[in-house]
Amino acid sequence: GTGMTSIRMGVFYQSLPMIAAQALGSYEAEGLEVDYQRVASSIQQFESLRDDRYDIVQTSPDNVANYRLNDANPVGERVPSVGFMGMDYGMNLTLVVRPEIEERSQLKGRTVSVDAPFSGFAYVLYKILRRAGLERDADYDVVPTGGVADRYTALLAGEFDGTLLSGGFETRAVSQGYRIVGSVYDIASPYLGVMACAKDEWLAADGDEVIRFIRASHAATRWCFDPSNRDEAIDMLAGLPNTDRALAAQLYEVQLREGVGLIRDLGIDGAGIRKVLELRREFDGFETEPDLDALAAPGGGLYDTRFLERALGDYR
Repeated sequence: GTGMTSIRMGVFYQSLPMIAAQALGSYEAEGLEVDYQRVASSIQQFESLRDDRYDIVQTSPDNVANYRLNDANPVGERVPSVGFMGMDYGMNLTLVVRPEIEERSQLKGRTVSVDAPFSGFAYVLYKILRRAGLERDADYDVVPTGGVADRYTALLAGEFDGTLLSGGFETRAVSQGYRIVGSVYDIASPYLGVMACAKDEWLAADGDEVIRFIRASHAATRWCFDPSNRDEAIDMLAGLPNTDRALAAQLYEVQLREGVGLIRDLGIDGAGIRKVLELRREFDGFETEPDLDALAAPGGGLYDTRFLERALGDYR
C-alpha cells in the first residue's frame, strides 16, 4: 500500500510466526510489506544478499560466519552480515532416512544430502554420523541438493538415502513413512538454528525498518504462544500446501516445543552460537583459527542484540 516500506526476505521455510505476521497484519501495523522469497540454497541466498536482492535472510549463524570470515567461501568473496533477531532453535533439525533404514550405522556405503557441503547444517549431519562411527567420504557419500524444501522432495523421490530436515519437512517425511534416526539436540545443545540477518550496510542505513520488523515479529510470536490462539494457528498451518489438519496440529506442537522450535523472546543466545561455531571448527571450516569466545559474544561480529533492545526494551 501507500507509504509502506517493502522488505525482501530470503527464507528456507515459513514458521508459524512468519505466517501469522502476514495473516494478522503485524507487518502492516508497522508500515511494512514483507515479501518472503524461498531460497534455493545457502549459496544462492548469500549471492542474493550480496547483490542486494534480499534485505533480510533467515539463515544459520554458521552461514553468517562462513561468508563473513572465509575468503574462499562458495560466493568467492566475503559478505559481511550480522544476525539481529533469533528465530528458532533448529526447528526440529533431524536426520531423516528412507523407511527401510532403521539406524544411522546403516548409512554406511550410502549417500546423504546437504544444502552445500561446507555450510550450516552440513556439519550437524557429519557430527551425527561421526557419533555412529561413520566418517565423511570414507564411509558415506555427500551430495548437495540445496534448501530444505528441495531436499525433502528429493528424499521422497529416492535420490539419496538420508538428509537433514527441519521446519516441518521432517514431520511431513515421517507422516510418509520415513524415519528420524538422529537430531541436532543429541550432539549440540543449546543450538541456535536460524537468525534473521542483514548486511551491515543495510542495518546501518535502515535501522528504523529493522526495529519495526522486530516489533512485528515479536507481536506475531507472542500471538502464536498464546494457547487461546491454538485452533486459529493450526488453521493457518493447514493453509500450507499438502497439509491436513492432523499434520498441521503436529507442526504446531513441534514449533512451540521448548528449545526445539521457536525462540519465544527472539533473543540470540551466545551459547547456542558457540555450539554452531564449534561444529564448524571440528570439521575444519575456518581458514584461520577462530577465537570462539570472541565470536560467540554479542560484539563479535556475528550478531548484534542492540536492535532487539531498542525494539523491545525490557518487556521481552
